[in-house]
Amino acid sequence: MIRQKNVNYGTIMADGNVHIGDIIYNLDQRFTNSPSILFLRLDKNATGDYVANLSAKNSTTGNIDEYESTISVTVPSHLSQQAIAFQQTRRGLNGPTRFGSTLPIHPAQAEDTLTETLYETFFDGEIGTICSRFMTLLQQRKLAELLLVISTDDDDLLQLPWEMVLPQLTKSTGTLPPDNFGLVRSHLRTLNGFNPQGPINRAAPLKLLFVTALPENMSEDSKQLEIEKEQRLIIEAVQGLGEPNKPGLVIDILDCASLDEIESALKKHSHDIVHISGHGTYLTDQQQGVLVMEDEDGNEETVTGTALGNVLQQFSSVKLLVLSACETAAGGVSGNLARQLADVDLPAVLAMRFSVTDVAARLLAEQFYDRLAAGDTLVKAVYEVRSALWKKAKTVRDANPRSDEAAEWFTPVLFQNQSIGALIDRQRTYDAQTRRQFYPPLTFDRSKQTRLIGEDFIGRKRVLIQLRQGFRQHKNMCLYGMGGLGKTTTAEAFAYHYRLPQGGILDVLLFRKGMYPIDELSILNRFIDRWKVRAEPDKMRIAEVESMLKVPTMSILNKLQWVINNCLSEWPTVLIFDNAEDVHDENGHFTSPDLRDFLRHLLNNVPKQCHILFTTRYELIDLSDCLVQLPIGKMTYAEQYRYIQSSDQLSRLTLAQQNLLYHRLDGLPRAFEFLENLLIGQPNFNINQLADVESDMVEDLLLNELYCGLNKGDQQIFSQASVLIGRFSIVTLAYITRKLEEDLLITLNVLQQKTLCFYYASSETFEIHTLTQKWLNFNSNESKILLSRAGEFFKER
Repeated sequence: MIRQKNVNYGTIMADGNVHIGDIIYNLDQRFTNSPSILFLRLDKNATGDYVANLSAKNSTTGNIDEYESTISVTVPSHLSQQAIAFQQTRRGLNGPTRFGSTLPIHPAQAEDTLTETLYETFFDGEIGTICSRFMTLLQQRKLAELLLVISTDDDDLLQLPWEMVLPQLTKSTGTLPPDNFGLVRSHLRTLNGFNPQGPINRAAPLKLLFVTALPENMSEDSKQLEIEKEQRLIIEAVQGLGEPNKPGLVIDILDCASLDEIESALKKHSHDIVHISGHGTYLTDQQQGVLVMEDEDGNEETVTGTALGNVLQQFSSVKLLVLSACETAAGGVSGNLARQLADVDLPAVLAMRFSVTDVAARLLAEQFYDRLAAGDTLVKAVYEVRSALWKKAKTVRDANPRSDEAAEWFTPVLFQNQSIGALIDRQRTYDAQTRRQFYPPLTFDRSKQTRLIGEDFIGRKRVLIQLRQGFRQHKNMCLYGMGGLGKTTTAEAFAYHYRLPQGGILDVLLFRKGMYPIDELSILNRFIDRWKVRAEPDKMRIAEVESMLKVPTMSILNKLQWVINNCLSEWPTVLIFDNAEDVHDENGHFTSPDLRDFLRHLLNNVPKQCHILFTTRYELIDLSDCLVQLPIGKMTYAEQYRYIQSSDQLSRLTLAQQNLLYHRLDGLPRAFEFLENLLIGQPNFNINQLADVESDMVEDLLLNELYCGLNKGDQQIFSQASVLIGRFSIVTLAYITRKLEEDLLITLNVLQQKTLCFYYASSETFEIHTLTQKWLNFNSNESKILLSRAGEFFKER
């Protein structure tokens, strides 16, 4: 580096004061007891050399000291390549090739080498002298807070991992700077525009929009991120913040990551923070960073930072965007996602410079949101994340110096366009109205049989997308699954939302045992009654249609076709046949062959503007060639969390009691509803009440009836599989049962059709619901033997 005078037309004096022209600036007097900002601007001059401009501002007074505008910096030609090589090393560590690969250089050695080059290039001279003086004031507690802001339009400089030099700025301690120091990046060209935020936002709780992006058409390899796992990670990290029924942070979970859905959510709730979790990457050949998000059909859609920023910048409530996706802070000015977002004047963007491990993501969520919900500043919250990740890497490396553990404390990168303090005022009282706005009642008209799941049906995204795609392709659909999973609610809510874009023209007719039973004459009469209201035919036409139904020589199928031609064809409608198992025998077939043929004819001849949706406990074997049958699973962890928070009774339970519900009720909506009813008027929760719920649900699930419908071989495998709690591979089951995988696959498909287990064909894994396991294991003598085999299986691996 070429070193010139550190101050243009002046000097730094021995006592640390700055002498510019005829003015001596006493740093102690000008900056003590105030938040301060050091602004480092880097540009290329006409000759292609790098020039640094360094200035400082007292955030309280607004006074700016221009220290130097002509510091020439020589950047080694190998620095850019060194940074790129380091990124490739990190990709190898955190990617699928981590195990069994030969690393070109040990991670710790690579970090040390790049850090030293960065520090020597930019901070081992005049810039470092100024920074050291301010750092001394900070360590002496003479500054309330210090931000080092780095600004540049140069691609090569922007993509450097500046955060790696943080320990070098405190050489005397060899650790991170104190928790009131922050290193941020900004698109602003001068310090003049970098101002403190306005008044502190408001009382707790903080409002977080959590967006998960897992497009339906992405490859299975890409789906390994497991968005549901990320949802659980965030929720577990923040659900203990605050008191029961008074959370420090409320989460609005958006399950479809399209820009339109994000915009709609922000209009509705005015969130403080937007957290996007999913896939991000830097496309080297295009010099472009992208987020992998979704269109309305759930298909993959790559989104630039500019496109996302244009949505977010409309909402002044958004103070912070968190991108929990790999390499969202990689690349130069034009292709850097975080920089693009900062360019539209978002106050702050926290992004990831490298890929992120699950452990790091959990630590980030736990430390970061805990501090923000406690009323700490953004600088303090980011420090807590770095500190936790620093200690994690140090602990592993101290225990095993040869470990290839990657340090991740410098992975989070913060872009800011203003000085962000606390997002909430910890002194203000709790705002109960905010929580009520986040967990309102359902917004669609539901029948008495509809069960509460949640306003946005979190965890049902894939099913809703598949239903919409099926209807658009004029396919007949069926949702099947064990009792109490919310099939009826999902069907009714989907039909309600499907008709909205069409101005409510689409009608919805519901058939189920009771008022509108599933039988031939009831269906025909209901069609005609609704046709009279919707189509408003004249009296003569009504008489003609009704008279044909009274002709004794006309077959029921001809009468159905007559109604299809004259009634159904004249108004758009969704026909929901709910709980279709009510018209089946114990073997899963229709009790009436005539009804079977009637429904088959309807399915094969329904007009294009009409749609048919069945719900049932198990697959409709007799109509399998006429329906697309979709298995529906239990509530995800995120959905259970939302259910609990939206319930007056369940949200008042302690955190330990709420966690017990996740384990014991295992995502079954009906079980949660049973418990709610028990708690009404009985606010003192106890374990015995949970036992009552489990007992009631076993009867409601018809487990004995379904179990008796299996052959002896399937019964045995079902009982053996029930010792495995959670999701397991077929390989595991084959080991403990001593059966062939191909034989087990046949049985698991039978159990899936009977909804006695959840089978996931793409990953060849299965899961048996907790309540079903308890019922199966009650009289089982094999459990201990099989559990021992399972232990052997996992010990070997």
